[in-house]
Amino acid sequence: MVEAAGFNFVSKLIDATYPDFQRAIPKPSDHTVTVERVALMQALERVKAVVDPTIKVKPVVGLLWQSGELRLHLAGQPGAADDAIDAKADAAGGVAVQLHYLAELLDELVGKHVRLDATSAGAPLLVTDPDDADFLVVQMPCRAPSETSQAA
Repeated sequence: MVEAAGFNFVSKLIDATYPDFQRAIPKPSDHTVTVERVALMQALERVKAVVDPTIKVKPVVGLLWQSGELRLHLAGQPGAADDAIDAKADAAGGVAVQLHYLAELLDELVGKHVRLDATSAGAPLLVTDPDDADFLVVQMPCRAPSETSQAA
């Protein structure tokens, strides 16, 4: 503690690992889907192709998976895009993420397959390479834009 005329300065020693980034990484779940990376990138491009350019918000892609397929849709634009690719899902799951962030992430991944893992719709998305145990990315989910927010 340091004292001077008119103020006291108090500091506390942090007795822990800082920053403890491991606490921010969600634990893997059984709500995973594994797909071919190139097939997912191509599906994202197809969804991106129908984005309405007059909408001011960044496009959000909804990902829903179940046994045998991963479905992609353009969130906030009903009926604008609906695409499905073959997948191996361990359990049903889903999440919404910004399309361009996921596309950039997949572009950096070099493996043939990608595994997506989200415990719930609002949970962070774990992106891993099944063939590279050292590759782990956490992508934050987002809420799908509503029709009223797009009108602005």
